Amino acid sequence: MNKKYLKNVEKINMWNSFMGAVKSVLKYKGFDDISNFELLGISGRAFDFVIGTKCDAGGVTVYDWGSEHFHQLDRVGIYSDFKLNFNNDLNTYRYLQNDCISLIKNYIDKDTPVIIWAPTDILEFGIINGYDDEDEVFFAKDVANDDPDPLLYKNLGFSLVPYLYICFIKDFIKIDNEKAYRTSLAYGVREWNKKFHISKYYSKGLKAYDNLMFSIKEGDFDRFGFKYCLSVYNESKRAIYDYLNYLREKSSSLNISSEVIEIFLEVSSIFSELVLEYPFLGHNDYYIIENKDSLIKKFERLKYIENEGFKILKDDVLKM
Repeated sequence: MNKKYLKNVEKINMWNSFMGAVKSVLKYKGFDDISNFELLGISGRAFDFVIGTKCDAGGVTVYDWGSEHFHQLDRVGIYSDFKLNFNNDLNTYRYLQNDCISLIKNYIDKDTPVIIWAPTDILEFGIINGYDDEDEVFFAKDVANDDPDPLLYKNLGFSLVPYLYICFIKDFIKIDNEKAYRTSLAYGVREWNKKFHISKYYSKGLKAYDNLMFSIKEGDFDRFGFKYCLSVYNESKRAIYDYLNYLREKSSSLNISSEVIEIFLEVSSIFSELVLEYPFLGHNDYYIIENKDSLIKKFERLKYIENEGFKILKDDVLKM
């Protein structure tokens, strides 16, 4: 019976759990010179802003994991592969599960942690950093714990959102920085102006604010999801501001103006204020959200100024 455990793999320390998992794997592999905002910015992940019609927590993960993650990692010079299947009572699921178990163990044997959806009861991306054939378990890391309960082989892919998703980081290459800067901003502009998302119940970019304000006005919104989304997107909005500041200093081909910097600073500042006013406290939060008119005005302001910022990026910086 084989057993292997990769020590010194850190738990996820970002609100964006997928990129947090990527960061943990990179750090373990010795690539610890990229900041959180660089990873979120260059990959384009910081620009993903999705809100559901009831502002549920699911908006953060409603996108095409396979395609989006592959292309986002490619932008930062990471070659990856993945397995993705929805476990809707598949007749051959055990075969798929066994194939994935073998793949995961193969990467662990090659000293590479594996990124996975919901290795614990927390519906976030996590990491597998070891296995034990005798007990038939994987050892995992998630967003909350350094040492959560092991994941039984037979439970791989089973959760309240039963996707069997595994991402394998295969190799790293040196990238053309200017190309990466430009393509990441172009991705951000496209996603901001997106007319339709993959589900009719969710909107992305500019239209996400419409869902947010509608759900507050109607009073039919998920309080847990609202506060969770605020915290996740607060990290993203701050990353955009930091990334644009970084590009202003580092890029030789992009002219990032003080005007656009100031716009995204205001966006980030308002989100930071909202997170302080409506902190995410988990499922045991019974706080009633009041001052809805004032809250809607803040989101109206955010929608307007952020749209102005993306117009500048589109017309003046990228000249799209």
